[in-house]
Amino acid sequence: MVAWSAVTRQHVLAAIHEYDEAGQSAFLDRYGFAPAKDYVLRHANNSYESKAIVGAALGYATGTAGTSEEMTNGKTGATKVLRNLEFDVLSPAKAATAAIVPTTSIPNARRTNGIEPVVEICPKCYLALSANGECHNCE
Repeated sequence: MVAWSAVTRQHVLAAIHEYDEAGQSAFLDRYGFAPAKDYVLRHANNSYESKAIVGAALGYATGTAGTSEEMTNGKTGATKVLRNLEFDVLSPAKAATAAIVPTTSIPNARRTNGIEPVVEICPKCYLALSANGECHNCE
């Protein structure tokens, strides 16, 4: 059984960061997913393949990435995980016409650009690394 509850918002943000660095084709090939047909993740005015992002986020959370076979269709699989973590998930048609919205609703005087920071994750224990890149849990 897939441990969807292990996936946090930070794991999804790390997967989004990886997607942005690798590009759509390389990211989808890396995790074995096809382009989204039903739902896309909308974040920072960009659209992402929702199932592939959740599959990669599961890898950050547990050490084993989710596969396309483990994802259920519709609102019960990746879409549910992302919406529970307060991400916007839309149909591709709606995502293309979606208005630009802030990427966070958390008030923070220091975060003036609306972009959430990507937190580096420890590859051994999967906890957030400190600002200097060291894991205080694995020391």
